[in-house]
Amino acid sequence: IARGRGRTWAEANARRFTAMLDAEAWTSAAEMLVPEGFVGVAGLGLPEAVLWRSGQFSQVHGKASTPALALAAACLRAKGFS
Repeated sequence: IARGRGRTWAEANARRFTAMLDAEAWTSAAEMLVPEGFVGVAGLGLPEAVLWRSGQFSQVHGKASTPALALAAACLRAKGFS
């Protein structure tokens, strides 16, 4: 991230920072969909999510264009197994 042409660092990077905040907000919203008793992980550099029940080895996967959508897909699949 560098300074823009005649702009301050904040002005040059505000759009990028806002996009990161928006992505985090969507992921946080999708986390509210995780069914009770399930734990998991989403993102980690890939638009994938994995959920599993505590103490069990069966997993539910979700893949999409963003980590938030992948988590939402995994949550919907997990609700089908509940």
